[in-house]
Amino acid sequence: MKSDYEERRKARINGLHDAAIRHEKQGEQLINAGDKALSLIPFGQPILIGHHSESRDRNYRNNAVNKIDKGIEEKEKAKELSYRAYAAANNNAISSDNPEAISLLEEKIKKLTDKQEKFKLTNKLIKKNDKVGLKNMGLSDQTIEELFKPDFCGRVGIPAFELTNNNANIKRLKDRLKLLKEKENMTTKEIIVDDITIVESVEDNRVQIFFPSIPQEDIRDLLKSRGFHYSHNVGAWVRQLNNSAIYAAFEITKYCSKLNSITIYDGSLDKVEA
Repeated sequence: MKSDYEERRKARINGLHDAAIRHEKQGEQLINAGDKALSLIPFGQPILIGHHSESRDRNYRNNAVNKIDKGIEEKEKAKELSYRAYAAANNNAISSDNPEAISLLEEKIKKLTDKQEKFKLTNKLIKKNDKVGLKNMGLSDQTIEELFKPDFCGRVGIPAFELTNNNANIKRLKDRLKLLKEKENMTTKEIIVDDITIVESVEDNRVQIFFPSIPQEDIRDLLKSRGFHYSHNVGAWVRQLNNSAIYAAFEITKYCSKLNSITIYDGSLDKVEA
């Protein structure tokens, strides 16, 4: 299970990286083609207004400039994809798709809880002016000196906002942990509404909506607005499994039912935007 998760993660990173290379290459080719076309125009050669060549000359120059502009857009897209690949590779957040998510969350909660207790003890010792106690906690002389320096309001020690933020993170992670543990007891369900099948897939951690054919544009827009994207591998519109996703799936099927019959888009699956 873990290897499958890691493989999918690596595949996503590699896909972003490869796409960045393609856009960068395409951008270079377009810019070079545009520059080459413009270089063939004699330096300082104006467009001859009224001459039979005017229209052809304008089109030639516009096409060359458009290639350069398109090339710049491609290179900007490549930068964006490279950043996304870097962010995905360096993302240390715990994904709910990770089969070890529960143990990782428990470990992170323990670290943050220990940190919170250390913050509280530090402030308690600072109030007592107990530098020996702080030293025994393993704090360096430089750190202790910094903790005793008043801020702009004359306050010393660990700022209150740090304790508040850390405590909020603990609560957030505990809430996530509770949901994941509840999900462990769930079983995969399949519900059919008219011709639409909704699958609450515990194995894939996804809500999957299967249509009999490609839904029309307004339904696809509704799916995207509710956080669903089309998965070619599954052949369904999918979103991470949670209560909001389940609710959204049934809201979408209600909308489709109001249409009396599901009108379909006459096209290829390859044309559906994920």
